[in-house]
Amino acid sequence: MRKNLFAIVLVVLSLSFSQAQDEEKRKAEDGNFTLEVNFTPFGPSPIAMNLIKARYFVSDNIAVRAGFNLGIESKKPSSGMTQSSTLFSFKPGIEIHRSGTGRLSPYIGAELNFTNKGVSEEGKDYSIKGAWSDGVDLYKNVGSFTFGLNGLAGADYYFAKKVFLGVELGYGLQLENTKDIQVTQTGVAAEKIKGGSIFNIGANFNSALRLGFIF
Repeated sequence: MRKNLFAIVLVVLSLSFSQAQDEEKRKAEDGNFTLEVNFTPFGPSPIAMNLIKARYFVSDNIAVRAGFNLGIESKKPSSGMTQSSTLFSFKPGIEIHRSGTGRLSPYIGAELNFTNKGVSEEGKDYSIKGAWSDGVDLYKNVGSFTFGLNGLAGADYYFAKKVFLGVELGYGLQLENTKDIQVTQTGVAAEKIKGGSIFNIGANFNSALRLGFIF
């Protein structure tokens, strides 16, 4: 993670110095729509689709935003066993942009996080709803619903017309409620394991650059 942060700082600084003399205004403004993905130029997959974020600028300095993520996984770790999971996240929020420069647009904001994860497993003579097994009596990848609220700070740098790179960090709270686990097995009474909850407060940040476009 430290390597990723160092790489991000290098990229942002190099872009800033190379364009320092060019203050032509290229920032998003009233009525613009932007779309962005995570960008890790020094990673194995430079463009990650694990979060897609859209913004609409209701004025030159205020933007409403929404992040989306939909993940579907299905695998067969052994004969007769199928493990499936779905993940959906919706993150609405707002940004207030400061003056910055013609290309640099710093902002502060806030964001909500709604994330739902569904998990299930099917075997030859059993089924599990709410988790995956690991071959013994323990469970992993448990289903959950998460609610969060974050304060945000970030910046966009428009290195070309209608194209920008950005960084963002935040601090907030998160409540994760794990779902009940229901185990059904042939010839055995059904078993139900009650879910729990996890609450935390702390810093969080996007370790990738944000690569975006104005439409």
